[in-house]
Amino acid sequence: MARLAESFLSRYRDASFLKQKLSRALLYFCIFLCTVGSLVILASLLINPTALRTTGPVVGGIIGFSVAAMLILRAGYYNFAANMIVCITTLALALGAVARVPEAPHTIYTSSFYYLMVVIVMATLFCTRRWVVGLSAFIVILDIGIFFFTRDRLDPAALQASTSGVIHIAFSAVFITILSQLIAGIFASALRRLRGEFRKSEEQVGIIERLFQSAKDTSNQLAVMAQEMTASSVTFSETSHTQAASVEEITSAIEEISSGMELMNQGSRDQARSLDLLISHMEELSRIIDDVGRIAGDTMEQTNSTSTEARAGEESVRKMNGSLGKIVESSRDIRNIIGIIDDISDRINLLSLNAAIEAARAGDAGRGFAVVADEISKLADQTATSIGEIDKLIRSSNEEINKGMNDIMEVTAKITGVIERVNAIADGMNRIFEYVRKQADVNLQVSSQSARVRNKSNEITGGISEQKIALDEIVRSISEINGTTLTMVSESDRIAGDSRKITEMSGRLEGTINAVGK
Repeated sequence: MARLAESFLSRYRDASFLKQKLSRALLYFCIFLCTVGSLVILASLLINPTALRTTGPVVGGIIGFSVAAMLILRAGYYNFAANMIVCITTLALALGAVARVPEAPHTIYTSSFYYLMVVIVMATLFCTRRWVVGLSAFIVILDIGIFFFTRDRLDPAALQASTSGVIHIAFSAVFITILSQLIAGIFASALRRLRGEFRKSEEQVGIIERLFQSAKDTSNQLAVMAQEMTASSVTFSETSHTQAASVEEITSAIEEISSGMELMNQGSRDQARSLDLLISHMEELSRIIDDVGRIAGDTMEQTNSTSTEARAGEESVRKMNGSLGKIVESSRDIRNIIGIIDDISDRINLLSLNAAIEAARAGDAGRGFAVVADEISKLADQTATSIGEIDKLIRSSNEEINKGMNDIMEVTAKITGVIERVNAIADGMNRIFEYVRKQADVNLQVSSQSARVRNKSNEITGGISEQKIALDEIVRSISEINGTTLTMVSESDRIAGDSRKITEMSGRLEGTINAVGK
């Protein structure tokens, strides 16, 4: 049975305590209805099989709906299952009472209606107040309705009994409903109060548990701290003895340090003088670097100007070279023209020769023409001679022009080389100027750092003097510490004894807490 209940009620594990108990009671009630219904059917079969015609469907319906309510309850719908089983039980009993009206109306108020009173109690247990009131009203209405429906069929004695029964059942239903609600209200109020008291008890138990745990933790911490204090006091005592022995060594060491501080003070003064000399040299170097930078800037400007003029000269030479090329072309054209004139002169000589031959053939008549032809021939010879001389001059000019062009090209190449070297010099001067600028920046930083070093050196010198004074004070303080150390040795021994007592007290406190906790 317990396993069956756990299987059907697994969805109510996280519900409230009251909901768990009600769901378990509803499950047991459904199982009870199924068991009783089965026994009723079995008894009817054995004792009065004909009664199954009226009781069988009702009891079977109750068993079926009880099983359905169990399945609904298993699905987690408690309210639906409770309302359904109460309604089905009420309807089954009401139908059983109505079924007796045609056959035995005088027995109605002696059978089913009493079970309806039990249904009111069941509804009070499983359902809400509205369902209980509605169910009670339904039972009263059913009671009165059946009475008015059956009073004409009853004899006077049965009618008197029925009248008494309807009144008693109606008032019983009302009284049971009121009493059930009062009892349910009292139990609900008590449960709410118990729930509040339980929450308060849980809070108080939690507070007490936290107090015990805090006291236990405090006891443990106190024991640990006492042990640590004991160990620390022992260590402190040993350290104090060692410290007392070390004070003398420290005093002598401090005296040696004091003499060393005097030497350091003298060295810092020498260092300060060296730094002053270095700073003066750095300032002189800064002035030299500024002069070099200025000279480098002027040189760079002159170099850039020279490079610009050299590029302009190169361009002029290139233009001159182009002009000479055009002159050479013109000389070639003149030579061509001279060739044409020379050809014309040869033709004139040939014509004058032909004219002389024709004049000779003509005799005296052609003598004058022969003279003209002879003059033309002389003029042609002179022209040929002049053309030859002109050709020689042109050839000589072309040779000189070619030499000049070669010289110009050589000069152009040299000027180009000069420009490249000037550009290289300009680049070098730019780099020199950049290096000088960087060197000036670095020199400025070095000068600044040197000034800082000089300030630090002065501070160190002053600090060394102050440290020497402080060392003298330390020597006096160490002497006082030595006396205090001896006092602390005795006090540490007393603290060690107190720590052992605290350890014993914390052990007794922990034992008391464990005993109370159990």
